[in-house]
Amino acid sequence: MTKEGQAMCFFAGANSIFAGDKLLTTPNPDVSEDMELFKLLGLNPRKPFIKKMQPESVEAKDSQYQPLGEKPKWSRPQHKIERNEEAKQKAKAIK
Repeated sequence: MTKEGQAMCFFAGANSIFAGDKLLTTPNPDVSEDMELFKLLGLNPRKPFIKKMQPESVEAKDSQYQPLGEKPKWSRPQHKIERNEEAKQKAKAIK
């Protein structure tokens, strides 16, 4: 991607970059090139997160939060998917 394209991405809201030698098969720019671009754009990079700073994931059953019994609200409550309705009927017939 051109420097202009990268600048547009950052000004449009991108907040990260990929680092490393290459992305799948495409070579990545050197870190010094990224730093030059940041300097040119007036951006101040932050230090990367370390594992201790990342939030810990827990299974739902182990969560300290109690479910509120809320159900998701559908944007189209009358919308039906035919194959789902057929599967429901088959499941009822099996019982």
